[in-house]
Amino acid sequence: MLTDGKHILMDFYSCYYDILSDESTLTEIFTEALEESDFPTSEIACVALEDEYILSAFDTHRHVIMHIYPELGFVALDTFAYRNPIDAGLLSKILRIAFGAQRVKTTSVNRGDYGDCKDMKPRTKTKVTAKGRVKQTGLQLKKTGKTIKKTGIRVLHIVTGKKKKAK
Repeated sequence: MLTDGKHILMDFYSCYYDILSDESTLTEIFTEALEESDFPTSEIACVALEDEYILSAFDTHRHVIMHIYPELGFVALDTFAYRNPIDAGLLSKILRIAFGAQRVKTTSVNRGDYGDCKDMKPRTKTKVTAKGRVKQTGLQLKKTGKTIKKTGIRVLHIVTGKKKKAK
């Protein structure tokens, strides 16, 4: 009975287009990341489609599959391990740095027969890089500035008794 499986999904957002669009660079990064995460690979399969690359590696009771969408700057990684865990934290860190991802969302699901366990919800963790936080803050400030400007103009018109010009 399968009770020791762990399925981990990682989404990498706002990645570098130049890296994601080069098949040989992707294969090199994938191979090095797996080696550093103690995932022995005898062979890595790479499939190039019109707008997507798919890289996969298999080992006894484990697999890692990566879907790459260069135009979207997005990478989806799927790992599964049964009784032989993959160092997902290290794998995530290596790939985040290599792809220049501004945000990484990781979802973990225990797989197998856990009897009457009521709470089988996935566990999600999101990490935003400093560059991503700066970008989000800039967008929020820009939006707030526009709101303040509109409100200020309305107040000024009320105070001075001027009406808006008809367009």
